[in-house]
Amino acid sequence: MKQFAKIILLLTVVLCVSNAFSQTNSLTVTTKDGSKNFFDLNSIKRIKFQSSNLEISYQNKIEMISLPTIQLLSFGLYASYSATNEKSTLCVYPNPAHHFLSIAGISTPINQVVIYSANGIRLLNLSNCQSDDKIDISTLSKGLYFVKVNNETIKFIKI
Repeated sequence: MKQFAKIILLLTVVLCVSNAFSQTNSLTVTTKDGSKNFFDLNSIKRIKFQSSNLEISYQNKIEMISLPTIQLLSFGLYASYSATNEKSTLCVYPNPAHHFLSIAGISTPINQVVIYSANGIRLLNLSNCQSDDKIDISTLSKGLYFVKVNNETIKFIKI
């Protein structure tokens, strides 16, 4: 009976571990029409934002998805981006950026600019900014970030 309990415990652990890994090894792109595209993270060679498209290079193929059509990008259970304001005119440039980020498309005064990591951690909090101010992002590591200007949020990449 002890041996049977050990086997059941071992199988349970193996199933839990395999489920955990299967959830984190894929990128899912959900578009506003409800369709979903799944990409195996192990086969993805490059993901980049090319003008107004998301370009995914994988298995000697290139998939281009128009950014305005994307509703949700999800990487397993841990990190995701959801488009919440379809009428937003907020724009940050250059994107991707090296040292400085500029803001455009805001018709109201900028009260607050907040930069968050992809994990939702607040990294920079600026107030009293002007639309022509350059935001110094040189202290940030390379990666995906979100900038919140007043009540609008948009993503950018630091390279």
